[in-house]
This record gives sequence, structure tokens and C-alpha cells, in this order.
Amino acid sequence: RPGLQFAGYFDHFVPERIQVMGNAENNFISRLPEKIKINVLEQFFSKEIPCLIVCRNLEVDDFIIETAKKYDIPLFRTAEKTTNLISRLNTYLCGVLAPSTILHGVMLDILGIGVLITGNAGIGKSKTALVLISRGHRLVADDSVIVKCEGGVAKATCPPKIKHYMEVRGIGIVNVKNMF
Repeated sequence: RPGLQFAGYFDHFVPERIQVMGNAENNFISRLPEKIKINVLEQFFSKEIPCLIVCRNLEVDDFIIETAKKYDIPLFRTAEKTTNLISRLNTYLCGVLAPSTILHGVMLDILGIGVLITGNAGIGKSKTALVLISRGHRLVADDSVIVKCEGGVAKATCPPKIKHYMEVRGIGIVNVKNMF
């Protein structure tokens, strides 16, 4: 939230962050004298921020629109409340930008615990998984397992194109969802 920047304080400003403007910032910037407002907005948008999102469907000051256009900064407006938007953006971006890797193996949900079966090709990972699935456990991913670290917690998912499918040597490709 760029309240301090609108007041002219840029010492600890992190321009790489998405900027979100709510009632307080909107009210403050609208009360600034025109010359100061233009100067502050020039400084703010010249920092090459990713975008500015104006919340609560607030009217956007013409100087903000003009300066955003001048510096080619995307400007968005939403009906969302400021704190709700920040929370949702944070959750979304933490998930999307979390470090990830792809592992070779079969990932299962066994009684709510993620279990990754790994090993050399042909040793029976998929057949073992198929037996566990037949006993009521759930397939997460076969062959390619996407593992992300979100907030210190490892989360495993399946690439969308192979979701619900597994390859079992001697049988072929099986749609686990339809089968079980």
C-alpha cells in the first residue's frame, strides 16, 4: 500500500511489489495540492512498479491515470476490499511462485499422508501403487510428480494432462478414476 510513497517517503520502498490502493491512499492523494500530487505520482510510477490496483471501485484520479499511462504501468480497479484483495493476492502468488521441481515416481494419498514411491524403471512402482489404490488409497500422480514448497510445506500435484492416469507395465495406461 503506497501511503508513505504518496506522502513522499521512498527510502524503504520495494518497487517490485504489486501496489494496492484503498480508501486511505485514495483520500490522501485526492487532498494533495496539484503540484505536489504530480511530483509524487511521477516519483511513484517512475519506479517501474508491476501494477497499481485500486480497490472498492474507487474513482481513479485523472493524474494517476495519466502518469500510469506515461510510464506504461498497468492500472486495475476492483470492487474487492483492500485487505481481502491483499490476502487473496498473497495466497495466490505464494502458490504460483513457490519453488517447485518434478520428481519421477508415483505419489499416493495414504490415509491423508503423501507417500512418494521412487526407484529405477521396471521395479514395480505402478503395480505397487495399483494394489494400494485397490485398497482404498488415492492416486495423486504417476510418473511425473510436481512438488512445490509453499510456506515450508511440500505439496505434490499431478501435471494436468496425466491426471487420473497411470501406466502399468504389461497392462498399459489405466484411468484410475474410472476404474476405482
